[in-house]
Amino acid sequence: MITTAARALLLLALLASAASAQEPPPRQYDLSPQRRQPPSGLGGIIVGWAGLGLGAASFAVMPVCSASFYPEAARTECIVGQAIVGGGALVASAIGFIVGYPRRAKYREWRASQQSARTGFSVTSGPAGAGLSYRLVF
Repeated sequence: MITTAARALLLLALLASAASAQEPPPRQYDLSPQRRQPPSGLGGIIVGWAGLGLGAASFAVMPVCSASFYPEAARTECIVGQAIVGGGALVASAIGFIVGYPRRAKYREWRASQQSARTGFSVTSGPAGAGLSYRLVF
């Protein structure tokens, strides 16, 4: 017959083994000087310029809606539609520029710091064998 103390020890052993099985592996720290790459910001800049072009084109075409050859019944709808499309494109353009250019500046700063981190000695290997190389970036 199993005593209460033996049951308690068995329960503790089971809990300890279950807890050790669920522990995550130990963390490995990256001690290299490289930081994680930030977003480049090109997406926002591209959206900004595309929106600016679409908005400018929409407002440039707006006088066609008032031309004499355009149907009288559809002039108001045409002008309102062109204003909505042009205004929306300009808003998207402004958001793209506001988001894209600061991200691009951070990316360029990160890229410059990575270039300087790559200067120095490194171990290389190739078809001829392994070697030691020195890299200097200007």
